[in-house]
Amino acid sequence: MFLRSDNRPPVLDTLPQVAAFQVPGLECKVPKWGRNQGFCVDLPPLKVLHLVTGLAQGGAERQLYLLLEGSDRVRFRPVVLVRHASARDVWTRPIRALDVPVIEIPGTCGTLRRFWRMWREVKRIGPDLIQGWTLWTNPQLAVLSRLAGVPVSVGSVRCNLYRSGRGALERWVTTRGLDCIVANSSKGERDLRKLGFPQGKIEVIYNAVRPEPEWERLDRESVRRRWNAEPHEVVLAAIGNLTPPKNYPLLIAAVRALRERRWPVKAVVFGEGLLRPVLEALVRSSGLEPHIRFCGQDPEARIWVGAADIFVLTSWGEGMANALLEGAMAGLPVVTTAVGGADDVVTEGETGHVVPVNDCDALVAAVERLLVDPLRRRVMGQRARERVLTEFSQARMVERFGALYERVWTRKYPAKASR
Repeated sequence: MFLRSDNRPPVLDTLPQVAAFQVPGLECKVPKWGRNQGFCVDLPPLKVLHLVTGLAQGGAERQLYLLLEGSDRVRFRPVVLVRHASARDVWTRPIRALDVPVIEIPGTCGTLRRFWRMWREVKRIGPDLIQGWTLWTNPQLAVLSRLAGVPVSVGSVRCNLYRSGRGALERWVTTRGLDCIVANSSKGERDLRKLGFPQGKIEVIYNAVRPEPEWERLDRESVRRRWNAEPHEVVLAAIGNLTPPKNYPLLIAAVRALRERRWPVKAVVFGEGLLRPVLEALVRSSGLEPHIRFCGQDPEARIWVGAADIFVLTSWGEGMANALLEGAMAGLPVVTTAVGGADDVVTEGETGHVVPVNDCDALVAAVERLLVDPLRRRVMGQRARERVLTEFSQARMVERFGALYERVWTRKYPAKASR
């Protein structure tokens, strides 16, 4: 019998480490485990096709990169298919640098032609499993997997289903015809159950964040000078695209209220989007130009926020915001609206505060509680960092995805998985 690595037989200490060997008619692979860690003969790696809309700067795209970076190539052979490639796809080159093939279908293709090209590529690749990475790819994923004969299809819910702009019928369609759906928050799991998706086919896998060595060497004062922040000012940091779901008018209103109460606060916002002119005009009309700074899109934003004092998220629509994890990993206390996976990340009163969506008074009150006690602010920031290091690590996320792929495959094809 050939066993996968999660069901390995007792250790054979006298056997040397082996990377791979041949059995007639079957390519067998053995992980390079160390002495006394176990020994088994694996089946050929599962070929996993990751279907994404694009590879622009975004939360799902970063999570895909972290998964591919940590993936065990003895167990899995990944390929990425981009269904709407564009010049904004900043993750294409880093993923290819991991020696992962990226197949691009130009965004200029019409809908029918794009689907035909997707079907043709899936047939050519012949994956064992196809994983979608956004709610919007789920329906195409379900149809493609059947037309192309892909054995297993795994969808994703990485946003708030009930604030996604889709009606009840569309929400129902986006969760049908799949063997499993990954939700990146407890809220996503609850939404799927409300839609009637079987609980046994829902897997909660939290987003991950990776520690950055630059945080230890960050010249905090230099970064704050670039922001024109005075030494006595308390800096509020935010990361996110300048789009309606991020609800930056709420942040602007909160800063105005805090300044009116004579609190020396300054906000820095990392992100870009179509709303930037509108938001800048709102800042000017509020007389807050010296106190709110839009820093644009910056791939190092998660590092620079370490020079701030408090991390703030004002969104009305999220799945699990990577920004929350990045702010906490930078050692900042977090004040966030009760959206998506906020409750999964923030422990109320210990690592930050969670306030109702669109409630400016509650947001201001939560920030004030951190302003009056700098020591408490630092302790909460340290606790936030410790929590994400243990609960939201890259290794944990990679392990959960790998176990899911093998479990779903084994459940559907038990004979093939245990030859």
